[in-house]
Amino acid sequence: MKFIREELKPADILAGRNIDPDAKFAPAIRAILGSYTNHNGLFVLNQDSRIAPIGDMVIGDTTPPESGPVPLSKYEKLVSEGLYIVRVFRVKAMSGAERLKVASQWWVRCNGIPYPQKSVMRLWAMRIVNSLPYEIPGKWCTKNTLIPFCYVLPRDRDPRRDPDGKMKLNPTPRTLENRLVSGVLVDVTDEVTFNG
Repeated sequence: MKFIREELKPADILAGRNIDPDAKFAPAIRAILGSYTNHNGLFVLNQDSRIAPIGDMVIGDTTPPESGPVPLSKYEKLVSEGLYIVRVFRVKAMSGAERLKVASQWWVRCNGIPYPQKSVMRLWAMRIVNSLPYEIPGKWCTKNTLIPFCYVLPRDRDPRRDPDGKMKLNPTPRTLENRLVSGVLVDVTDEVTFNG
């Protein structure tokens, strides 16, 4: 699988399923959440010349030990080695300016954040109580992926928001799968990737 760079848009969302037989946490996360995917990242324009040329599309990724940009080639390689499945979701009805602002907010608010391993362990509660009335501390992958949207989009268009209006304080990969089903997100994988 290769990304079609010119078809990707800032603020597209990576939805990943780690199928590496040696993966320790990915199957547990999926089982706990009842989700198909176990990881999320945000497509952003690069601002770190150590990763890729400035302005190239990269993925704002949140994994241990801390969040940071990774080149698209990281996920292309994982998929080609049969270790990962990637889908790309897109928030509906965003303007180009909104997309750029969301991607920029990832750099300001989400880059370089320590990965909250203990908080992720608390996500088991999400399987029992779909929407906790309080926010679990820390910024895991899905939470860090969605935070930038709240600084740009009005509340009624924030992808953390349920179609019934309730704001999801502790979003998970399952949250994004639910937003896909409800029509808040669209799956654009076939438009932005090819096998090659």
